[in-house]
Amino acid sequence: MSLINPNDIESMTILKDASSTAIYGSRASNGVILITTKKGTSDQLKVTFSTTNSIQTRTKLADMLSYNQFVNTIRTEGTAAQQALLGTARTNWNDEIYQNAFGTDNNLSVAGKIAPNWPFRVSVGYYNQSGLLRTDKAERYTGSINLSPSFFDDHLKVNVNAKGSINNNDFANSEAIWAASTMNPTVPVYSGSDAFGGYTEAVDNTGAPVNGAVLNPLGLLKMNNSGSNIRRFIGNIDADYRVHFFPDLKLHATLGYDYAQGKGSVYVPAEAAQNYTVSGLNYQYGPQKKENRLLTLYANYNKFVESIKSSFDVTAGYDYQYWKATAPLYTEQNTLGDIQKTSKATDERHVLLSYYGRLNYSFDSRYMLTATMRRDATSRFAKNVRWGTFPSLALGWRVTEESFLKDNQVLSNLKLRASYGVTGQQDGIGNYNYLPIYTGSQNGAEASMGNEYIHTYRPSSYVPDLKWETTTSWNIGFDFGFLKDRITGSFDYYTRKTKDLIATVPAAAGTTFDRNITTNVGNVDSQGIEFSLNASPIQTEDWKWDVSFNMTWQKMKVKNLSLTAGAAATNTSVGPYIDSYQVQTLTEAMRRTCFMCITNCMMRKPASR
Repeated sequence: MSLINPNDIESMTILKDASSTAIYGSRASNGVILITTKKGTSDQLKVTFSTTNSIQTRTKLADMLSYNQFVNTIRTEGTAAQQALLGTARTNWNDEIYQNAFGTDNNLSVAGKIAPNWPFRVSVGYYNQSGLLRTDKAERYTGSINLSPSFFDDHLKVNVNAKGSINNNDFANSEAIWAASTMNPTVPVYSGSDAFGGYTEAVDNTGAPVNGAVLNPLGLLKMNNSGSNIRRFIGNIDADYRVHFFPDLKLHATLGYDYAQGKGSVYVPAEAAQNYTVSGLNYQYGPQKKENRLLTLYANYNKFVESIKSSFDVTAGYDYQYWKATAPLYTEQNTLGDIQKTSKATDERHVLLSYYGRLNYSFDSRYMLTATMRRDATSRFAKNVRWGTFPSLALGWRVTEESFLKDNQVLSNLKLRASYGVTGQQDGIGNYNYLPIYTGSQNGAEASMGNEYIHTYRPSSYVPDLKWETTTSWNIGFDFGFLKDRITGSFDYYTRKTKDLIATVPAAAGTTFDRNITTNVGNVDSQGIEFSLNASPIQTEDWKWDVSFNMTWQKMKVKNLSLTAGAAATNTSVGPYIDSYQVQTLTEAMRRTCFMCITNCMMRKPASR
């Protein structure tokens, strides 16, 4: 969302209940946000420019002693050594690190028609926001193109969207916030010497920074140059074809592509007090790349049968989505080129396949039924548990369409509704958690074989039968409107029961080389009430005043977070301790892991086994 220009957004719709989100599959397990972007529709060329400029300032800081309170406390309560550290300066360290932050957001758009059936919209934007903390800044360039031509007397409608953004970020060293709250206010900002870049620092008798001392807050900011550059492209093509010989049938296709690339750098000079013992920092990381491809195909049949006062809307479709995320190996180095830390390369890819069908039925504009069935498969699970089936059902009754309320002058709308649905969740678990993965050890983590050090392969934790987390939802509620909808609102009561919760919990000792393991563990129940009220006290041709109020109450209960039978709900242990005598009871994959552990143990000295 932070990479999207808000001025390109026409509307946003939130879907929450299980029936309305079920058609979107596992990605909608916690709701759906539908974003509609602006398009060109007018016959006349329309140019729009907007600019927003702002100044932000800090309003509240942590409670601190005043300068006089600090000095008096040290003089009356401090030791002789502490009193000797009092200086003669009066430094407000918060004033040194904070600033009034200026922000500007500028947008230019051009909309119109290239030809009678070729509406277009082009927009560019520039955003720049300084942070309240000095050296903190975010800058964004955005651009978008939208074409929405139609062909064959509007039987074929095409919508082409392309959006791009460039984000440049400067990251302030947030350690300066704590330092400014605790730094001695009687010492000056600058020392008058060249040491530590000229900033005052506490030093020992060797001239090095005192270990554990509070560092100069402004030095932490000014002598730390950290930034990133992120480039992103989002493009999609939508095509709707209303069949010539069967106009009640519509065929739809979507091709989507999302690509992002980010890289960054960190530089701390060798003379800076921060990272002084390792001679500063000077390295780059990235480029990290993320790719998302989407294919959606569906057919929709919509028909109103007047003889039975019934409306049918039937949809059947197929989705294919592919994700890829890569990052190269990189090393964190000091200014001398010495390696301080190595981060391994990553390459994760997964696919989500979906088949789905939905029926919307309405009788006499009063009674409504929606039924959905969806089958999802993810490459994040093993083949035997890869597929999940997720149904939903919703009923609605528009009471104000009944004869006894149809002409009511006060109650303009009353709709009762209830829904049931099951959704699946498979996000946030890594891509290969069901496979035994072995990674090579990094420099400095080799195994000693006599006088030789060799790299080893280490098994990662995995769960071969990892499966879908499922949530069953019930929702009942009603929508209402009074006085020709001058007053509207809604009320909902819902329950959600989640089982096979996917969570990362501590692993049993001896079962894996990792401390934690991601697995299906636990059940969570929740229930809640949502209420909203909207009113238009004033509504004329030239003036409209809207007032809204909303309220939410929710109660959640974690019923279990343990794989150990009979364990209490608060126990997060995954199982009993496993020693060598229990190896024969483990799965074949886990036996291999424990065998390696026992073998390595036997290679050590007897006292350390």
